[in-house]
Amino acid sequence: MTTKTDRDNALHLFEELAASVEEMTEEELKQELADSGLDPDEEIVAFDRVMLDGVRRHRRKARRIESEQRRHTLAPSRRLSSLPLPRQRRLLQLSFERAPSSMTAGWRNYQEVPDDEVESLLAQLDALGLLAEEDE
Repeated sequence: MTTKTDRDNALHLFEELAASVEEMTEEELKQELADSGLDPDEEIVAFDRVMLDGVRRHRRKARRIESEQRRHTLAPSRRLSSLPLPRQRRLLQLSFERAPSSMTAGWRNYQEVPDDEVESLLAQLDALGLLAEEDE
């Protein structure tokens, strides 16, 4: 089992190694690789491939997360914007009444919330999973 100290030591070693490599010139790095019995040109191509693959995976993941976030935040807005303002205010009031006790609102009179902020607040509550279902 790996302990926190082992992980800290490994991380420190990795950081020191990275710093050492960063300080090397390209020629020193190539010579180090050659001295280790490796072909510097092949290693550079392999390193570039690994780095490029990592960048591509990161970008795909970032696009997927962004798309999911956009879909999650836009969907409730479309649905909520079709509700008349009085129903939006009632939904806001219900959401805060049913929210966990740790969640508070600085204003208690929900009629004081500016009209142009009601839909945004509802979308935020929905993103947090705190949007109440309307009582029919």
